[in-house]
Amino acid sequence: MTIHARLHILFPPNDVELAFDRASPIDLHAAGGTPPYAWTADGLPITAEAGQGGTAWTARGPGFAHLTVTDSPGNSASADVRLTAE
Repeated sequence: MTIHARLHILFPPNDVELAFDRASPIDLHAAGGTPPYAWTADGLPITAEAGQGGTAWTARGPGFAHLTVTDSPGNSASADVRLTAE
């Protein structure tokens, strides 16, 4: 039997402030749990764009976003981020 570490978000961390740039998607990274991972932003599925070893997310615009990652058995982890206009 394989024991997996608890699912958690590596990036972006909870309560982080990031610069919003529509031309630069944000690479989302999770660890633990059982892949594959599914991501949502404010409850809407994030279409899997190729990131550097993860999923890339293009935010709709500046403001707050609630990101959630769910693994294949249904475990989830979340992070709230603030995207600021440059």
